[in-house]
Amino acid sequence: MELKLESIRYAHGSGHTDVCYGYNYSDKQIFSCGSDGYVRIWHEQQDDDLGSDFVAEQALSVACNETHYFVATNDNYVQGYTLADRKRDKIVFKFSAPVTHVFASESGKLVAACSCDMEIQLLQTVTNKIETFTGHTAPVLSVSIDPLDEFLVSTSCDGTSKIWELKFGAVVKTFSEVVPVKNDFYKAIVLGHCAWKPQSGSFLAVPKGLELFIYRRHTWEEKYRLSPPNIEQDLTAAIISPCGGYIAAGSVGGEIFLWEGRRQLLVGFYKDPKKIGICRMAWHSLGCHILFSDRVGRMGILTGIEDAIIKPPPVDQEARDSVFDCFDDDEDCISLEKIKSTCQSKFSENIGGDDGDVSDECSSRPASPSSSSVYRAVIPTPKVQPPFQPSSTPSNFEPRCLCYNSIGIVRYYDSDRTIDIQFHDTAFHHSLFLRSFGVCTMATLSSKVLCLAVPSVDDNASKLTCVSLGFGNKEWTTCMPEGEDILAVAASGDWVAAATNANNVRIFTFAGTQKQVLALAGPIVAMSGYEKKLFVTYHAGLFESQNINFGIYEVSGIYVRTMAPLQPLPLSPKSLLKWIGFTDEGTPCTYDSNGHVRILGHDCLHWMVVSNTQNQRKSSSDHYFVVGLSEANQNIRCILCRNSHYPLVIHAPTIVEISLRMPLCDTDDGKSIAEDTFWRLLFSIYTMQKISFDTQDVNSTFELPMKQAILKLFGGAINNSDDLRAVELASFMTEKALDVAVKYAMTQGRSHLAEKLKSIKPVDWNNYYPMHSANQPSNEDVDVRRFEVGDLNSQRDMFEESPQKVSRKENPINTEPRSYCNYSPQRRGGQNPFKKTATKTTESPKGLKYFDTLKKDFTSNQKSNKPFGMNQPLKLKLQANKKTTAEVVVTPENEEVDKETKERKFTEWFQHRMTSLAEDNPGATPSELVRIGTKIFKKEMGQVGKANNCLEVIESDSSWNSSKRSLLDDPRSIVKRFKNLDESL
Repeated sequence: MELKLESIRYAHGSGHTDVCYGYNYSDKQIFSCGSDGYVRIWHEQQDDDLGSDFVAEQALSVACNETHYFVATNDNYVQGYTLADRKRDKIVFKFSAPVTHVFASESGKLVAACSCDMEIQLLQTVTNKIETFTGHTAPVLSVSIDPLDEFLVSTSCDGTSKIWELKFGAVVKTFSEVVPVKNDFYKAIVLGHCAWKPQSGSFLAVPKGLELFIYRRHTWEEKYRLSPPNIEQDLTAAIISPCGGYIAAGSVGGEIFLWEGRRQLLVGFYKDPKKIGICRMAWHSLGCHILFSDRVGRMGILTGIEDAIIKPPPVDQEARDSVFDCFDDDEDCISLEKIKSTCQSKFSENIGGDDGDVSDECSSRPASPSSSSVYRAVIPTPKVQPPFQPSSTPSNFEPRCLCYNSIGIVRYYDSDRTIDIQFHDTAFHHSLFLRSFGVCTMATLSSKVLCLAVPSVDDNASKLTCVSLGFGNKEWTTCMPEGEDILAVAASGDWVAAATNANNVRIFTFAGTQKQVLALAGPIVAMSGYEKKLFVTYHAGLFESQNINFGIYEVSGIYVRTMAPLQPLPLSPKSLLKWIGFTDEGTPCTYDSNGHVRILGHDCLHWMVVSNTQNQRKSSSDHYFVVGLSEANQNIRCILCRNSHYPLVIHAPTIVEISLRMPLCDTDDGKSIAEDTFWRLLFSIYTMQKISFDTQDVNSTFELPMKQAILKLFGGAINNSDDLRAVELASFMTEKALDVAVKYAMTQGRSHLAEKLKSIKPVDWNNYYPMHSANQPSNEDVDVRRFEVGDLNSQRDMFEESPQKVSRKENPINTEPRSYCNYSPQRRGGQNPFKKTATKTTESPKGLKYFDTLKKDFTSNQKSNKPFGMNQPLKLKLQANKKTTAEVVVTPENEEVDKETKERKFTEWFQHRMTSLAEDNPGATPSELVRIGTKIFKKEMGQVGKANNCLEVIESDSSWNSSKRSLLDDPRSIVKRFKNLDESL
């Protein structure tokens, strides 16, 4: 039933407000303090202001014992005042930061206080001895002392609640993820006030998220949890009735819930119509009133608790009989005092005791079928992660970062509803400042469009606004259908996607044309876009940890298709997804709250852990805010947040780069460092080969460190006489590395091992990762159908009569070769094209000379924390092959015959594969089709090592040029049709 609000009034100014009951006058006095710096004393019946004492600029907490009341202030002190004359008696505690909470024990022997300096101080009033407890990594929000003076529980902005044993001053139990992580007390909305069972302290109530957890004493095991129905926001405070039979909890949404603990039954509730968060609650000693304060300085009293206790929802016959035993058979009237006394005796059993037994009076009564206990299993369900935008800060930050990526940063100021957009490269676009935009909850930024989302407010529908960055700052806005709210947005160069609470992903072009509406199998978590790829994560169910699935879609032209099958997204146990996105090279990657960075495998069916950021931080309270990842440089771009999970974006934050480092065993060992370097670069070399034509640059940047790492491991195995591991490592080597290994084995007198190594077949690191396993169907066997829009009759000769199987031998996630912008300024004019400059090159040790540095490198790597071969950032030029003028090549006649044969084979092969190439690359020009076909032809003919020569022969040979012109001029040629189509568009 609904609790009654007897009275409510403004006691202090807007801000944090605290209240408590007095002791000397039988709860007839109420003490309150607030942000105006006053402590006020009230009479609960007359509601008169008996006195006001100004103590500081801000009074944050108040507590009472039998002789004094104590006030925690923002000037770093806890002051003690006498109850008799309200005069300041002494300064109880001194801290180095504002004091957030003060608590007096039931016995009156102990007083505890906590502060923003992450310390807790405990005073023994008899001996005036003060003890200090340290262990939290953020400002402490609240403290509570066990009624038996044995334990103390504290809650901090670091998200944890700790139980301290006062005798030894040590932590005996830590509860994680109790409150949201903050770095400032004044920004914390959830305070996490815990409560002990009065008198015995046999159980502890801890508000955690949307539930109230009950823990047993000593073992600290969860006995049960209470879940309020239809709760909107997190619980912030808990109190227990003086009899110990009832529990109340308040939320940051202005809701107060009342449970009967024995049956875990909700018997009363109150909901503030203004939804103002609760700060503190106190229970009257007679159990008839609940006192509370909120965040705007109001103080209220709830009544009707007796009615909720006497008339709960339908119960069994035994509980009903226990109430009617209050009356005699010949009584004509109802005695409220008799009912209260009887109910307190019937329902004051130890609900948090170790055995949970009822009272002797109830246990002596014979059990009946109607009074038999019914035990219902409590299924623990995790708090479902809400949707979020990658690289954004929480909504309570001021200003709030809505988006931070390689393009720029988007800030939102809630005070004046303005949006500030700053670009990293001012030559690309000037800064933008949007005034009076309204409430904006999310944003994303790409090279062509700025996307902003507005939630639905009252009768106004949720809106999506996009500002074009390259066409005169044109913008367009569209409203969502009734009942749909935007929860996540993503954008790329040519499209914009918005996910709604209807489990739909609505796709638009960057100019505002509506496209497909994708259906998800669960609520959205986050989205990210890169070129034509859309990375989507959504909830798939509930288990002990977050159960999140993901899918990757290709949004290209007039169709949308799946690039990776829908499958579960791996996360660390009991962790949350913190960031999703793509590497600079286009590989999907994720980052969770435990610091693990994962990259999607080349087969799109497995994830690989490439780094753990928690191993690279100096303090446990530091966290990294990820904004990007580079496979070329093998590092993570992030912001270091000290004592917080999120950065402050008042000014442009400093970006730091931390190297990728796989979480192998014995990470500081030289062997593990070499293993990490080899396998991590082996994973990335395939991606780099896909996006770069400069094969020599890729080889020098990736293959050289890989060769050094594998030879270092091989040398260590030889020195340790571990032939089995040496043979195994040799099976991972290329032909050149294997020759060096054989020579080194011979010089070490291991001729038998050298003979074994000669029989090993070398591997090619560029083609080490297969695209499908033996037990899985190839992509060629999958019928991938594209749903085109337009006149099928006019396109039938282009795409044949019906959609065909698309041959996809390469990984669909990897991007096609493309040119990268060089951000370093270079002088182009005034250079002599005929000038020759002698360049000095530093060569690495060749042959057996490399093994002379094995011992020295092992020693230096063990002392250094940097991965082997990664002391300097990997710099890789990713640029397309430049067009060169025709050169006259003088070769023997036999070489000319070979080239003519290769050219003739390629011409026949290209004519045969032209249709499939055009379908796989719908946006490619004829010259790009020739280049793509050349690369595929080289791979199939085993000409990878002679890529440049083959390309020069094909481009320079006059016969091939004439054949290419014939392909372009032939009206029946599909290349000619693509060219005409491009010219018409």
